[in-house]
Amino acid sequence: MADQEQLDLLKPDVEGWNAWRQANAEAELDVAIDLSGADLIGADLTFADLSGADLTGADLTDANLMNVNLEGANLSDVRL
Repeated sequence: MADQEQLDLLKPDVEGWNAWRQANAEAELDVAIDLSGADLIGADLTFADLSGADLTGADLTDANLMNVNLEGANLSDVRL
């Protein structure tokens, strides 16, 4: 099940999401990104850093995925 705090950060503000990811990387915090089963239908994820994220079973139907970083992400059973 998706981490609700992470979803609340990502959905409304990709720039804020990316800043949060960068800040955690700079602090050398290994934060697991759990977006499994997330409802991201129609979300604007343009330029989102979703590298290494667990997106298992997430619904990305009609989401804008232009320039999204999905390197190392688990995309098992993702709905597009």
